[in-house]
Amino acid sequence: MSAAWASCSSASLWLEVPTGNDVHIWTVRHDERRPQDDARRAAVLNDVELARYSRLKDEDERQRRIRARGALRLVLASYIGTTPDRVELRANPFGKPCADVVEFSCSHSHSLTLIAVGRQAVGVDVESIDASRGIDAFQYRFVGGSDRAVLDASGPPTAPIDSLLMWVVKEASLKAIGTGLTIDPREMQVVAESATRFRATRGHAVVRASQFQLPGHVAVVAARVLGRIVVDGVAVAS
Repeated sequence: MSAAWASCSSASLWLEVPTGNDVHIWTVRHDERRPQDDARRAAVLNDVELARYSRLKDEDERQRRIRARGALRLVLASYIGTTPDRVELRANPFGKPCADVVEFSCSHSHSLTLIAVGRQAVGVDVESIDASRGIDAFQYRFVGGSDRAVLDASGPPTAPIDSLLMWVVKEASLKAIGTGLTIDPREMQVVAESATRFRATRGHAVVRASQFQLPGHVAVVAARVLGRIVVDGVAVAS
């Protein structure tokens, strides 16, 4: 996350909600942690959140979750125009977190958390490239019959990365339609419109997904219509 986000303990930065179909994405890098910033982020969490994370036995995971949740409150507060502790987070019927004024989505990998913000429903997902190792062993969990031709067209050595990309596209798209993994990802069909753009369909629900570059990771954002994608203040795709 940028130095400005990392150092503030209240919503001292005011951001305009993305216009039209644009999506803003903010990164929280867990390998750049600073104890003083972690303390500030923990201070904006409520008692329920702190109790939830305190039950995690793994110290690193506990700190990652606190860091990410605090950063989420900081980001949303800056768009909504309030202080981080006053951001009201709730869940939709499928358990997806929601807030007033803006739509958002989060995704976590071991070293990175992404927070996507937009005016429309949005989904984001990220996985370390290392996750491609052994992914073929559980393709059956997310690859449907219509996906097989797409994957069969990509032979070694790209096949594992393509499988991981399909998984990330599907998870981001399911977040964008609001259900997440409460439904079987094999029910969602993915069609590549270019090397980095995809159309994902489940029944009457259709979303667009776009891959964007993050070193060492496969990252995808999805929405019904995608405009500019802005990562940490820099436009990366349109």
